[in-house]
Amino acid sequence: KHSTLVGCVGSVFVALMLSIVTTIVAPLHCQEHPNGKYTMRSNDGVICWLGSGSEHEAMVIISIVTCILPITFLAVATNAVARLPGRLRAGDAQFLHRYFFLFSR
Repeated sequence: KHSTLVGCVGSVFVALMLSIVTTIVAPLHCQEHPNGKYTMRSNDGVICWLGSGSEHEAMVIISIVTCILPITFLAVATNAVARLPGRLRAGDAQFLHRYFFLFSR
C-alpha cells in the first residue's frame, strides 16, 4: 500500500511541478518601475524589498521555506534513478511499482 501511495503522490507532483515551482518563486520575481520602486511581477500591489514587517518579506520567507518541497522531490527522484540498475538486477518489482511515475515513460 505504501508503494501505491508513493506512486500516486509522485504522479500528481510530476503533473503539477511547473505550477508549484512557479507559485513558490513568484515573490522572488520583481520588476522595476520608473519611480525606482520594485513590485512583484505577479501582483503590482506588492512592493518588493521594503524591509522588516512588509507583506513582501512574509511572502519571501514562505517562498524560501516551501522550496523544500520541490528540492525533496528532486532528491527522492535522483535517488530512485541511481538505485534503478541494482533494483532491476535484483528483480525488485515493488521498487518499480513505487516509482512507476519516473520510469513508465
